Order: sequence, then structure tokens, then C-alpha cells
Amino acid sequence: MHPPVIVQWTIFDTLRIDDLAAEILIEFQSKEDSRFTVRLHSEDGTDFAAIRYGEKSGSLRLQVSDREAPITQTPSAKRLHVFLDASLIEVFLDQKTAITDHSYHAPPSPLRLSIDGNANIASLDVWQIQPISKNRLTSPLCD
Repeated sequence: MHPPVIVQWTIFDTLRIDDLAAEILIEFQSKEDSRFTVRLHSEDGTDFAAIRYGEKSGSLRLQVSDREAPITQTPSAKRLHVFLDASLIEVFLDQKTAITDHSYHAPPSPLRLSIDGNANIASLDVWQIQPISKNRLTSPLCD
């Protein structure tokens, strides 16, 4: 097992997600009481989406904005996989729990990433992906 990566704040200061299109993979070092919040936000601090893992009402939950799902497997998150394309955000936790959500407000700037909580990050990968079209937030669903 690799030692945990100490994420330097300078990495987060330079990281930008353009065109609301990215794939994010965060792997955590196993820890019984790990809790975290991953925020995708504009440069002014306004949240585009917040992904939370922790206790709510006495049980473990994965929450994406207002949607949530109970965690029924082991109490320590090991892998968070996020796909973002325009208004759609898909979140997979340990390949067992999934939430899909929409956010229809366009941020005024490229997105930034921040992670809060007590989870130890083992690895963090962010890939900028090519959007399917430039106007996919405003295109009609049917022509």
C-alpha cells in the first residue's frame, strides 16, 4: 500500500475545470471514521456541487447536493469516482453506491476543487474531458 499523499494547497490553487466537463477519481487510505466533503465551486466560492460522505440521522450517507443514498457496505470510503458533463454529475462510491444529480446554474468561472474532512487521500486524479458541444447547457433536447 502506498503512503497517503499530502495534497499541497498549491495544487488546488492551480486546478481548474473548464467547460463543466471532467472526470475525478479520489482514492482514500482506509480509515474507520473518515468523513469528507468534496466541493466543486466557482472562483467566487459559490458551490456548483457538494459531495458529502458521513453520518446523517445516525447512519452513513453519500450526499450530492440535495440527493442522498444510504451506505450499506463497509464504513470507510475507499474510492470516489465523479463524472461531470454540463448540468449532469454522476458520483460513484466504492463501485457500490451511485447518485446522479443535475445542476442547472452555469458558474461564472471555471470550477475549482476543494476537499474538507478527516479522510486521508491516497491519490487524486482529475482529467479535463472534451464537452460534446459548446452550447449543451442551452440546446433543445429535441430538434
